[in-house]
Amino acid sequence: MRMPRPARAFAATWVALLALAGFVIFVAYPKEPSYKGKPLSYWVSQLPATVVFGRFVTQQFPQVYSTTQEAEADGERRRATRVEAGDAVDTLGTNCVRALIPRMGATDSRAKLILLRYAMQFRLLARTGMTPAVQRRGQALTALLRLGARAKSAVPDLLLLAKSDNPEVRAGALCALRNVAPGEYKRLEREGQLSK
Repeated sequence: MRMPRPARAFAATWVALLALAGFVIFVAYPKEPSYKGKPLSYWVSQLPATVVFGRFVTQQFPQVYSTTQEAEADGERRRATRVEAGDAVDTLGTNCVRALIPRMGATDSRAKLILLRYAMQFRLLARTGMTPAVQRRGQALTALLRLGARAKSAVPDLLLLAKSDNPEVRAGALCALRNVAPGEYKRLEREGQLSK
């Protein structure tokens, strides 16, 4: 039994729309840059998180272990991975800036913060696969600081993030601006926009 002509036209239209959507998603949509076969997000997640507390800047490392012995045994592999992650950021250079900006503005919902607190309390964080926003922001900040002036294309986005209502997002953006575009940071300082 043959399909009626209007039904065939309708089916052909849907097939064409699905093909177009597939083309847009898989071909035209920009892919995340990669290094040695792994995406930038993998390499950034291996970096230490640069965390800003007022005028103080510190680095935190993303790995969580159950025992000190387990952490010490894995120390050399972690160091080598961090070096390789830094090399990935250096090699990808300005190609990774676009992917770092969303991480700089990452925040967690209240529900996720509660889940993270319990996961850390019961030493389940590594098994949950959840990464706190402070860590994602800090790792992106580490990458931007490593890129330095090469990340100048991020300045407009960093200026927007510097006006965020979230003080942690704002502090990270200002720290990045201070290193990526010192002139812009000094301009904000002169205009009194840093004391929010």
